[in-house]
Order: sequence, then C-alpha cells, then structure tokens
Amino acid sequence: MVVCKSYLLTLPKVVIPAFAVGRTQELLARINDLVEAGRLDGVPVYVDSPMAIEATRAFTVHPEAFSAEARRLLQAGDTPLDFEGLTLTRTVDQSRAINEDRSPAVIISASGMCTAGRVKHHLKHNIADARSTVLFVGYQARETLGRVIQSGVTPVRIHGEWFDVRASIETIDGFSAHADREELLGWFAGLEGRPRATYVVHGEEDTSLTFAKTLRERFDAEVIVPRLGQTVDLT
Repeated sequence: MVVCKSYLLTLPKVVIPAFAVGRTQELLARINDLVEAGRLDGVPVYVDSPMAIEATRAFTVHPEAFSAEARRLLQAGDTPLDFEGLTLTRTVDQSRAINEDRSPAVIISASGMCTAGRVKHHLKHNIADARSTVLFVGYQARETLGRVIQSGVTPVRIHGEWFDVRASIETIDGFSAHADREELLGWFAGLEGRPRATYVVHGEEDTSLTFAKTLRERFDAEVIVPRLGQTVDLT
C-alpha cells in the first residue's frame, strides 16, 4: 500500500473494489499501518458494503483465528481492523453521502470485480474525474467490468450509462487470499482417501483444464471441469 501514498492525499476519491470477505479485512489491516505511521492524516476511509461490515465484525469477535502477528498487536492494545478515520456505512443514505462530499477519501466497496454492489455507484461518480483513482487489489476475470476498466477501455458502461475513463487506473498485486497451485496440490495429497469425483470450478478455463490434467496425472483422480450451464446432481 505504500505506493498509494502520493494520490491518497491529493485526489478527491480513491475507489478500491474489494471482495467483502478476506480482501476487505486485509486492506483494513494494511491501511491501519499507514494511519499509525502518520501517512493518512485526515483522510477518511469508508467501508461501504454491508456484507464486508458483517464479515469484519465476525473477524473481530474471533481473535483466535488471527495470525500470530495480529494477535500480538491485539495484546498490545492495537486493533488492526479499526482505526481513527474509519467509517462503516451500512445504509443507502450513508453510501450516497460519500459521493456528495467531494473531499478526499478512500472508499472500499464490493464487489471486487465491479459486477454488482455499491462499488458501481462510486465508479459512476468518480471514474470520469481525472483527479480520482480506481485501485484494483484483486484478480479481474475476463468480461467483468473490473477487467474492462483495468484493460484501459474507454468509455465504459455502468448501469446503462456510458462514462469516459479519466481517473487513474492502478493495480496492486499480492493481495490474493487463494491458495496457489502447489498449495492446492498439497491439500489434495493430504486428503484421507480420494474423492469419487473432483470438480474444478474456480479459475479461467485454460487454467482449470491444466490443473485438472495435473490432478489426473499425479493422483489418478476423476476430475471434471464443468461446462457453462452444466448441472451436476451430487446425490
């Protein structure tokens, strides 16, 4: 997040599309570091997603699931998911008020690929403003609005309207919470007995097919990559 410092302090809005569970909480922990270092003085941070707010609450009531580093911070009196300047916006009116206020702010909102949710409203209000920034912190799948914006397409269509993309479009890699290929293979190897069938349902088609082939070759497993619209009866 250090790379963000220059524009967090000078532009009206930094819109961060983020998944409600996991990604938002990771972002809050990293922004907390910036706040404590005095690098976000006076800049409000909004979490504008009811699901993300509830997920954050669930995180805070289960400190036993935190990493060792996070538990040390808690024991020292720090709260990684809460800091001065953080506002959780639950209602629609509170969400609208963020865009009515043109002062600088960081807005974390779902969905992470801009396919639905409140983030689309924040994009509508800020993507045509050359002083603003849209910051991607997660993978954007093909044909999602997030991928379209990230790819440099302009104008873009949001809620039936077309908007020129004048905002700065930035990406920070490294926030993925998913296990990588080797971690998934290690998990599969540790299963007690082989499943009768394994379905690879997450990922681009080429990647899914390659991973399925690896599972077959390495474990002699029955692996299926479902087709679009395919129905499977698991009973």
